Amino acid sequence: PVVRWHTGVFKAVADVVRPARGGGPATVIGGGVLGVELAATLTTLGLAVDLACAKAHPWDKFAGEHTGRFIARFLENHRISVHTGSRPLRLEGAGRVQRVVLDEDRFVQCDFVVAAVGANVNREILRGTPVTAEKAILVDDRCRTNLEHVYAAGDCAAVFDPLFGKHRLLDHWDNAATTGKLAGANMAGGDEKYSAVNYFFSDAFDLSLSGWGEARLVDRRLIREISANGGGASKPEFVEIGVGSDGRVAQVLAVNHQGEDEVLRQLVARRVRVDGKEEAIKGRDFALGSLLA
Repeated sequence: PVVRWHTGVFKAVADVVRPARGGGPATVIGGGVLGVELAATLTTLGLAVDLACAKAHPWDKFAGEHTGRFIARFLENHRISVHTGSRPLRLEGAGRVQRVVLDEDRFVQCDFVVAAVGANVNREILRGTPVTAEKAILVDDRCRTNLEHVYAAGDCAAVFDPLFGKHRLLDHWDNAATTGKLAGANMAGGDEKYSAVNYFFSDAFDLSLSGWGEARLVDRRLIREISANGGGASKPEFVEIGVGSDGRVAQVLAVNHQGEDEVLRQLVARRVRVDGKEEAIKGRDFALGSLLA
């Protein structure tokens, strides 16, 4: 079977395929948050897994090279075969999927495939209407469309984020909950505005990721190593701080790091200026909270 991503579907599919196929193998197409989580979950359930990533490393959409290459090594160390620079050409098999052709020289054998490659907003419901949409329905900071009394929220909507001064399509369930509540409150007569710092998180095996902010505005990335393998550390722990061309923090990613969430969020919320301090920030002894003083 070829399965397109839907929340919770991979465990049900794995439970069916595992006994029928003797433990896989499976191929996951897509190196984003869902693809990585899915590959990890299927591996935990006992399947052999190949992960095909179109870009140079997983998490390319929001993470820099350091973090992307780290997650690739991490997955390989957990028995997942990561194929980077691979945008599969076709699926082949006799009556069912048996292989994924990665390019003219490479293919992987598999018993089933999951395409975790994101979603396209279905704009057919807007056909013949004056609702303004680009990749998604454009809504203001109250989740209103350009039509009076018409609101949109969640993955179908690009909300205007005053923090970054632009419409943003934020495809994570945390945003769906935030904008859904906002739209509902305003449809009920309220006058609430979008003021969140967008947040997402992901877990794969024993790795945790938290992120805030806008990757598209990042000009350079600062890696702040908290701990690394060796020296008594059980697993690497670091923070990636994305700085815009204007010298202000645009995004923060925390890998296996907890306890500073509010500080990291505030770095983005206040768009803290760090030019002139960038080398110091990389040091483990630098107190990030001092940037908020």
